[in-house]
Amino acid sequence: MSNYLVKRNGKDFWTKVENTELPTARTSDHDDQLKQVIDLVQSQRRVIARAGYVDSASGGKRHLALMTEIMDSLRNIHRVKVVEYNGVNYAVHFTYTIDATAMKVLSDQTEDPTP
Repeated sequence: MSNYLVKRNGKDFWTKVENTELPTARTSDHDDQLKQVIDLVQSQRRVIARAGYVDSASGGKRHLALMTEIMDSLRNIHRVKVVEYNGVNYAVHFTYTIDATAMKVLSDQTEDPTP
């Protein structure tokens, strides 16, 4: 594999790769911003209502959790899924798309018709 890459891209291929700076994925600012994104989703009325419903319907055994991912790192757009672990897999209740720069909800989708 290494020989193939050198033949295809030139003898200084590995030097170029080693000297390439990759953007850092996490910074303290990113952690603070992620907390704000999570707080924004947790404060949504639908999420609060669904959390109460899941907790009461399961007798306090199941709860909602949030799963986050960065959709567009250049525009700072995050996707947050509100999920419930049912013992086998994660059931998605809502999916929010958040603009982390403006701290606003761009879209939200209901994944589960449960009230």
